[in-house]
Amino acid sequence: MTGKGLVGNYEISLMEELDLRQQPDAELVAATERIVETYCDVASGFSHALDEAFLQELQAEGYLGSEKAGANRSETSAESDAAIDTTTPKKKLFASKVVPQATSRKGAAKPAVAVPVPAAGRAAPAAANRGPLVWTKKLTLTDAQRQPGNVTGEVRLTQANWKINGKVIDQTTYFRNDVFGRFNWRKTKARSYSREETGVQFHIKVLGNNIGIHRLLVSDKPSGEANQGNYTSALHWGSLGDDIRKADVTGKTFSLYGPPAGTDEPFFIEIS
Repeated sequence: MTGKGLVGNYEISLMEELDLRQQPDAELVAATERIVETYCDVASGFSHALDEAFLQELQAEGYLGSEKAGANRSETSAESDAAIDTTTPKKKLFASKVVPQATSRKGAAKPAVAVPVPAAGRAAPAAANRGPLVWTKKLTLTDAQRQPGNVTGEVRLTQANWKINGKVIDQTTYFRNDVFGRFNWRKTKARSYSREETGVQFHIKVLGNNIGIHRLLVSDKPSGEANQGNYTSALHWGSLGDDIRKADVTGKTFSLYGPPAGTDEPFFIEIS
């Protein structure tokens, strides 16, 4: 909200070539998108729609300060708006979250991702706004990332005896075509098989805790069925996998709700 902030500052940028067929590269892109979406989502409390009323609130609480004090000063890398503005805000209007430093992808660490913390008085979307229930299942050890050995990082989208008009769904087409069919799917190749993937926004609530809106990867691998009634679609936890494992949701009910009426996103996930 300052002249220097809009036109006078030096910024840093990075360009990197990635291969989205490689899981670490794809996870980096997905994690980056989630962070940006979190900061831009007004429900998270990190951002607010700027109107006259909120502008006045920012001014009254000391967030704007004065540009006059720093108008004739040259800005250096060691100087910030905070150094120019001596006004201390009186009231916390924005949410905050400490994001841990991400380690090198060469070390197989997953990218850090911000978890939204709703600001006081600015609640996350109400459950009443979600769409209809489209699927539910009891989470297995594998879904909860607590099975022995390597974790899968995904929730398997199985039949789970879910019925539409009295008939159990065909899991090989229901999620790919009916639930998430409207999204843009891209073909990828992993090892010896091909699959399709798309990114979908989900508002997620785990054991009563709202953890905000995240874009998760949904994949579909037709060859996985192998004429044995196996699952073909999966929802990938991405950087939320460690949090899900620590929460220990084994045996809990995973409920997937559609988006609010007239919208494509976000879907709602509730684990209870």
